[in-house]
Amino acid sequence: AKILKDVAHQVKSLERQLRAQNSEVSQLSAKHEDVRRKLSMSTNIISEHELKKLFHERNTLNNHVSKLQSRLFALKSSLEQKDRFAAEAQEGKSHLEKENEMLRKELEDIRKAQNSQKAVPLLLLL
Repeated sequence: AKILKDVAHQVKSLERQLRAQNSEVSQLSAKHEDVRRKLSMSTNIISEHELKKLFHERNTLNNHVSKLQSRLFALKSSLEQKDRFAAEAQEGKSHLEKENEMLRKELEDIRKAQNSQKAVPLLLLL
């Protein structure tokens, strides 16, 4: 009977310990869940902050790209305009060279005519 009494006492003691440990496990589980929830929220906050930062960087880069595209378009237009002016200048130069050559020939013809007119009276004098 004493052994049964001791065993029953040990069983009750173990049941109390088990209930205490179950209670502790429940508390730790609740704390763990709370920590996990807080950690999840803080990661979300960090992620949202990082996301906002990335959006800001993206917008900054998009603005910079837009400005560069505008400058590139302006430079292309300027280059096309310079190319047109160069082509027009080359056409003008070619035209002036042809005109200059024609005038040179006319001047040469006039000089020849003048020289032949001078030569005729000299021949008449002989």
